[in-house]
Amino acid sequence: AGIENSGFLMGSPAQAFEPQNHQSHIDAHRSLFLTQVVKENPALQGMVIGHMMQHLQFMAGQMVQDQIPVELTQQIEELSAAGQSGQVPPDQLQMMNSQIQMQIEQFSAPILAQLTQELLESIGQGDETDPLVQIRQQELMLREKAIDSENEQFESKQAQRAQEKLLETEIAKQRIDVQKAVADDKLDVALQRLDQQAELKLLDMQNKNRGA
Repeated sequence: AGIENSGFLMGSPAQAFEPQNHQSHIDAHRSLFLTQVVKENPALQGMVIGHMMQHLQFMAGQMVQDQIPVELTQQIEELSAAGQSGQVPPDQLQMMNSQIQMQIEQFSAPILAQLTQELLESIGQGDETDPLVQIRQQELMLREKAIDSENEQFESKQAQRAQEKLLETEIAKQRIDVQKAVADDKLDVALQRLDQQAELKLLDMQNKNRGA
């Protein structure tokens, strides 16, 4: 964290990584942010806050692990096993993974929002009128709307596929019914023709007998 702070002062951004001690890094970067040098440099402020947000993202991901339902954890394990086995088509695997990611984000988004608010308040940026807070809130709201929209689209696709399946079954049934009806009609016509031929032969025989 100290090396990263030195880099910030020289205008060099840094990238957070998952294995790091995120809380310790945030504390160190917050101390830098509160210095007069950073306070007088808006660009440097944005760089430090942006980096701390990376740490918050990882923290939210770690914290959400304790809140994920057992059912979702099982789905993740089954998806991982399915991906390794290669038995599930890639497009279906991707769709299942997207659905699980959306469910995870539903748990992590509120945690990230809370962590963000606490961080901004701790560095004197927690006022709702602050542009950085407003931007972050807007990003979270847009993300939540996107998640809701993706869920609705997924459910709609699932319902549409089920409806299409029912429609296909109904069409197949109707085709069978039509084919049966056509066969029945052909049989009726054939029987009627046989009856007519029989009647004509009978009349012909009767006429011949009368003539004899």
